Amino acid sequence: AAWWALFVGTMFTYANYYLNFSKLLGVTPESKVSNKTSQQQIIAMYDAGMEIPWDVRKAQPALERAEKEGLIKGLVLDAGCGFGDNAIYLAKKGYRCVGFDFSDKAIEVAEKRAAEAGVSHLCEFLVADALDAQAGGLKGRKFDTILDSACLQCFDPKLQVTYLA
Repeated sequence: AAWWALFVGTMFTYANYYLNFSKLLGVTPESKVSNKTSQQQIIAMYDAGMEIPWDVRKAQPALERAEKEGLIKGLVLDAGCGFGDNAIYLAKKGYRCVGFDFSDKAIEVAEKRAAEAGVSHLCEFLVADALDAQAGGLKGRKFDTILDSACLQCFDPKLQVTYLA
């Protein structure tokens, strides 16, 4: 379990763990996300109703391993949650989860999927920008576990620093 680290940044207050699955997973054939994927491209894909290449309709394998190893604690924040599959997986395991994404269409799908899975009562999904998440309904909230699964690498290096600050 050496791949997890304490998160000491200021973007999300009092976070105990920051699990960066993006670095752990790298660019995988399953996620089909490349470092060239931009926010504008993602918005265009959602808006056009296109098939989303990283929508694998299940939790990421790294998250499943982390949960089995006991690394997930308390209230979970899923940054850049997309369609909410990681949050829904954890909610099925009994965790309370808050997911945010910049796409209102992605959040609509996440809410629908959580309802279909019977875990709406454990999932809260919000529209928020990862570069200014405190303005999107997360200000002052405390989380015990923060997940990033394919959000960080969507930003160029300068914006990655802003995201993590």
